[in-house]
Amino acid sequence: MSVWMTSGGTQGGFASQEWAVNIVPTGNIDGVNTTFTVLNSYYAGTMMVYLRGLRKTSGVDFTETSIGFVMVAPPQVDDALLCDYRKI
Repeated sequence: MSVWMTSGGTQGGFASQEWAVNIVPTGNIDGVNTTFTVLNSYYAGTMMVYLRGLRKTSGVDFTETSIGFVMVAPPQVDDALLCDYRKI
């Protein structure tokens, strides 16, 4: 797991932001499963999902949940699935 820290300014009332980057979500990548979870709580609207290295579009390719995301189409066996998000 990688963590990206930014600081300076007070965006959203926060002096710093901690991002989880290149996270492998929990869930079977088997051509059937579409539900994936992440370890940390995160701010809604900050989830970025990458399938086979290509960034997917929220609301089109996936939907955020309170604990991760649901893909519209299931990733296939051997697909690489990563995500980034701003941790709470």
